[in-house]
Amino acid sequence: MSRGWLVCAVMVLGACNTTSGETRCRTNLDCGAYKTCSVDTGACLCVDNRACGAGEFCNGKSLCQTVAGCQDNSDCELQSGGQRLICDVKAGLCQSADQCFDDSHCALGRICDPSTTACVEGCRDEADCVPGQGCIRETNDQVLGRCSVGTCSVTEQCPVGHNCDLTTHTCVFDARGPFCGACTRFSPTDPQCGERDNYCLVDTGDPARGSHYCGVDCTQEQGCPNGYECKPVIIFGPPATPSCLVEECENGVCSRTGRSCSVSMDCPQGLPRGDCRRAIVGVCANNTATDCMSDAECGGSVGSCRFSECRVRERAAYGVCTCLVDSDCPSDDCRDVDLSDPDNPVVGHCFLSGHRCYDDEDCNTITCSGGGCLIGQNCKPGAERRCIDLMGSPNAQ
Repeated sequence: MSRGWLVCAVMVLGACNTTSGETRCRTNLDCGAYKTCSVDTGACLCVDNRACGAGEFCNGKSLCQTVAGCQDNSDCELQSGGQRLICDVKAGLCQSADQCFDDSHCALGRICDPSTTACVEGCRDEADCVPGQGCIRETNDQVLGRCSVGTCSVTEQCPVGHNCDLTTHTCVFDARGPFCGACTRFSPTDPQCGERDNYCLVDTGDPARGSHYCGVDCTQEQGCPNGYECKPVIIFGPPATPSCLVEECENGVCSRTGRSCSVSMDCPQGLPRGDCRRAIVGVCANNTATDCMSDAECGGSVGSCRFSECRVRERAAYGVCTCLVDSDCPSDDCRDVDLSDPDNPVVGHCFLSGHRCYDDEDCNTITCSGGGCLIGQNCKPGAERRCIDLMGSPNAQ
């Protein structure tokens, strides 16, 4: 096979104008605008799409290739004559930018009408509107809405501490409870945040863990205002009651038992287990009714035998034991209920969780979750923010 035939094969695939019967290029001047000369093959290669014909683009090998389809607008480059194209993703074809085939082809506040392939005023949701505007529908069965300033369609469009009232599409301050209110500690006998199921929570963003704030109950899916999220509330051990001793390894000797040690974990009451009831004899993760002392007794997989740990603040002498099963959590009971008059029953409250109750059965809801005991749900600062961030917002009340 001749060298000329090999060159011709490249020319045909590249859709260039040099063939085996034509003069090979030696310099860029032999190729014309937006092309460069390959001295190895004598072929004119494209530099960008302007070197190619209509319906073609310059591919990664510097060859002009027919546009066979598109997945997004980036696949539709400038064509000859400077025409700007957009991608009709349904047909996979590059079309004139004067048309639309998807809402993304239209400006904010407008959507694509598929019957006319033209952008028209309207919105399907708030993503079609300028940030801060709501997509408002006059009736629930209305397919398209309109973007409106000073209104809302979701709570996230409202100031901190406000909810979006979908009947009026206006932001309303949430006055249900003391969101991020001041309190000192969680105490079932001394509720400090209004309703008993509004708990006094530890500010985990405080390095010293000495700050507290009020949460607001959301157990019944009441929702939370903008800036807050509904999250679980977990307690460790009976409130205010030390559950385990902590033994430190000091100068090679355990501080309580006097045994030799290298680290505190070498001590019988050292971290992470302290003197917790299930520190030595744990339970199988796949069968919490079965006691165990090693993973082998529960099937052999790592972590299949779970042990309780003694969780404690740094340098503290006491901690609380993590739970492994629901029965490890404190029991709850219904108090201050009076059903003596059936026509006027007095609703009681669960001692620990604070929920409304008529008997003790209404309070048997405390379960073990993540090593702690789940007592309810409260609105807490969301998106890794703290109360100090939300209360400092210029829109907060």
